[in-house]
Amino acid sequence: MVQTQQTRREAASFRDPAGQIVIRDGAIIREVNPSGRADYKLFMESQLYAALRAELLIISHAESEDENGLCLKPRQLDFISYPYEWSFSYYKQAALNTLRIAEEALKHGMMLKDASAFNMQCIDGRMQLIDTLSFIKYEPGMPWFAFPQFLQHFINPMLLMMNRNAELAALSTEFIDGIPSKLTAQLLPWYLHFSFNALAYVYGPAWAKESSNRAMPKISQRQLLIFLASLKSYVLSMRYDLKSAWSNYDDCSYSVAARVDKRLVVAQMLMHLPFGKVLDLGANTGHYSFAAAIIGHDVTAVDSDHDCVQYITTHKPLIQALKVNVCNPTPAIGWNNAERKSFWDRCHPDTILCLALIHHLCISNNTPLDYVAKMLSEHCEHLIIEWVAPDDPKAATIAFNRIFPRYNLDVFKSAFSDYFTIEKERPLVDSKRTIYLMERR
Repeated sequence: MVQTQQTRREAASFRDPAGQIVIRDGAIIREVNPSGRADYKLFMESQLYAALRAELLIISHAESEDENGLCLKPRQLDFISYPYEWSFSYYKQAALNTLRIAEEALKHGMMLKDASAFNMQCIDGRMQLIDTLSFIKYEPGMPWFAFPQFLQHFINPMLLMMNRNAELAALSTEFIDGIPSKLTAQLLPWYLHFSFNALAYVYGPAWAKESSNRAMPKISQRQLLIFLASLKSYVLSMRYDLKSAWSNYDDCSYSVAARVDKRLVVAQMLMHLPFGKVLDLGANTGHYSFAAAIIGHDVTAVDSDHDCVQYITTHKPLIQALKVNVCNPTPAIGWNNAERKSFWDRCHPDTILCLALIHHLCISNNTPLDYVAKMLSEHCEHLIIEWVAPDDPKAATIAFNRIFPRYNLDVFKSAFSDYFTIEKERPLVDSKRTIYLMERR
């Protein structure tokens, strides 16, 4: 690889000997190493790439040759999400599409060598593979080497989310190579010992003796396809039931008149802004995220409650929704704390929606208003924010009769005026709340 001032290697790209990702003149480029050329050539000539593109299972790319050799320029994505930010439905769709890709690869004489959830991204509302070099030539009798990885990256977190708590998916931040089967087996309820699928996919791998020189059993292509179909049926059968009480939060926080007025005001402010990337913080069930998307903005919705995110991903699939806690956003982890970036290192919106959130940040989390204003100003050009007065019923409930002298309208305006210019100010009818449109100074 020829290094220039305009080229740098992506910090997360060091594990695959077939190639690496570099950032060249601001564009993401995948360089194919000599060791990966033969498999890539087969991938293209076998028509596997064309078949996967036809089903929208893999990211598109353009091919070129330069002084660095064979280079692939994939479709440029504005934002990369990580599995520990996903809802259950994202995990399920990514798992099913990974299995479908593995099936199609076998039919074209190739094998999917990686089953990492990090290789899947939600693009245009559909989980797609972004690692074009994840394929090797299939040899007769070859097992699916990626099966243990598939269990740790998909089956284990999904089982924990279903049978224990959706918050346990965050264990992936501790186990970047996937949640181990032994830990999963210890955390799952005892009655799953009587489940054939749990025995096959969790307890069996957890109880198996580890051996670095244990030979993998040979398996015919037909047997492998049957195995993948069986695994796909199991994933299809997995279900998650919503449990959160936050799904009707918007309805119970406003009168009918205030709710209608808020939706009108926010829509008008969004239409006043140039089209761009919108981040909806504390999105709840995504009503305002959807409004922004309908207008034409590229929207990412985040909420700290998994079930709210799950609701958005199942009912509003064209909006990318992620589980992120604004008070404790996804940190940078992995090798040298650079392999997986922090949320704010990946997310660069033009506009932030901060609706019905300020009282949670300042009262529940004891965050001063000037801290909130500074944080928001570091990440957007435009801000649509809802002021919730301290005597608002919801704010008063959160306060539990405690007094927050630095949480009032004068302090709010003073704090935000240090970083933003107030463009519009609109009190909501029949409410103690006000919507502001601000532009960063």
